[in-house]
Amino acid sequence: MSIAPLMKGQHLPLNYQFMNDKILIGGVIHHPNMCMLEMIGIPNSPGSAGRAFSIFGKKNISLEFISETEACDGLSNITCCFHTNKCDVAKSLHSPILVATKAQKLKTKCPVEIITIYGPHFASKPLIAAKFCEALGAMNINMLGITTSINSITCVIHSDYHDLAHKAIQDNFIFPQ
Repeated sequence: MSIAPLMKGQHLPLNYQFMNDKILIGGVIHHPNMCMLEMIGIPNSPGSAGRAFSIFGKKNISLEFISETEACDGLSNITCCFHTNKCDVAKSLHSPILVATKAQKLKTKCPVEIITIYGPHFASKPLIAAKFCEALGAMNINMLGITTSINSITCVIHSDYHDLAHKAIQDNFIFPQ
């Protein structure tokens, strides 16, 4: 990020944060003991995500993380996470999911952890996503998935990195008293 030099008498906006400054957040939520399923190469058409998610729902599997992207080839990839106590049931659903979504392949990663930092007012903190990703990257933690909402940023990491991720967040963010 580059900044034009300030002229005498100019000030940065009140909501501006430098990357080496800690940023105030509302808190952190950790979801350990999760399993991640990637549905890769799905023809991107209306209803494909719904067909996949209904298969999980009918087997009482709550999806605690969902992310979908369209690749440059026009196919989409859907990633979802659920608790590891549902992993065996989810594995039994691979064939129905492949049929319902026409996915080219499914990939499972287990155990993973979901980490969410939440606001309020992330719209007034434009560096918060960069700060979160850079903090994890500085600890050599690779994110397996990431998604946001208006007041939160959520990522999926391998469970082995729980302690390092916690330290990265503590070192880079301020929590309410």
